[in-house]
Amino acid sequence: MSSNRKARNCDKEYQDNGLDCCTKMTDCEPKKILLECGQNLESARFDLSSTTEQTFTLGRVIVDTSCLNKPEVKIEFSSIVFFQSSPGNSTGTTIELTFRLKRSCNNGEIETVLTRVYKKETQLSDNIVEEIISSEPFTISFCECLVCPGCCEYIMEVSGNPVNFANLGTAEVNNLSLGAFAQGRNCH
Repeated sequence: MSSNRKARNCDKEYQDNGLDCCTKMTDCEPKKILLECGQNLESARFDLSSTTEQTFTLGRVIVDTSCLNKPEVKIEFSSIVFFQSSPGNSTGTTIELTFRLKRSCNNGEIETVLTRVYKKETQLSDNIVEEIISSEPFTISFCECLVCPGCCEYIMEVSGNPVNFANLGTAEVNNLSLGAFAQGRNCH
C-alpha cells in the first residue's frame, strides 16, 4: 500500500512542478515518417577460385530528409549467408565476410558508417567426410541523427577473400532486403 502512496505522491509532485506529460506531449506535432525501399538488390556469389578480395554492392536506398526537422534515419538490412563445403571435406569449413554500410549525403563524399563481420567455422571430428550446408540469416540495424536535412544514399556492401575461406564449394549472400525509415522532430 505504501508503494501506491509513493506513486500518487510522485504523480502529484510531477504535476506540481509543471511537468505534466500530457501537456508536454501536445507541444509536439505528429512526426512525419518516411519509408524507402532498397533499389538494385543483387545477391553476391563469390568466385572461390580467385585469390583476391571480392566486393559486391548488395543494394542501395535513397532517403530525402529535406522536408524533416532534425532528421533521424534508421536503416534495416537482412540477408541469408549460404555456404556449402567442397566435396570430400574432412576438416571443417571457414567463412569470413565483411559487411559495410556506406553513406553519401547531398552528393558529398562516401563514408563508411558501420562495419560488421560474419565469421563461421565448423569442425569435423575423427576425419569424417561430411558435406556441410549452412543457410543463416544475417541482419543489420543502424540508426543515426543527421546534422542537416538533405538527400542521403546508403549503400550496403559485402566483401570477402576466398583465401580466407576454407574447404568451401559455394559461398553466397542472397534473399536481400534493404529499407530506410526517417522521421523529424517537430517540437516547438
